[in-house]
Amino acid sequence: MVIIMKTDIFSKCFDFYHQLEAVKKAEKYFYFRTISSIQGPEVNINGRRFIMLGSNNYLGLTEDQRVKEAAIKAIKKYGTGCAGSRLLNGTIDLHEDLEAQIAEFFKKEASIVFATGMQ
Repeated sequence: MVIIMKTDIFSKCFDFYHQLEAVKKAEKYFYFRTISSIQGPEVNINGRRFIMLGSNNYLGLTEDQRVKEAAIKAIKKYGTGCAGSRLLNGTIDLHEDLEAQIAEFFKKEASIVFATGMQ
């Protein structure tokens, strides 16, 4: 038996595409599913309810009315985001206020917060 290895990148992409389409058709593709509800303990996906096990909303803060009102207030003052990373030009007074409160809460000299764990 002779095995022919495909070395052409386009053939590999073509094969991968068709395998991926088969997975999607079988409804086994679990990425980029559109959620049409608040991301709480349960979510709506394509009209069906699912238990949400992959959210970072583990404290349920995204639906807390106080958090929503604070977010609206912050958006009105600062816009929808910082203009850059904290390191260069993205630090605003809210960051420093939060850091001071965290340090005080934990009885530490200082604290620092970042939007993601990748900074």
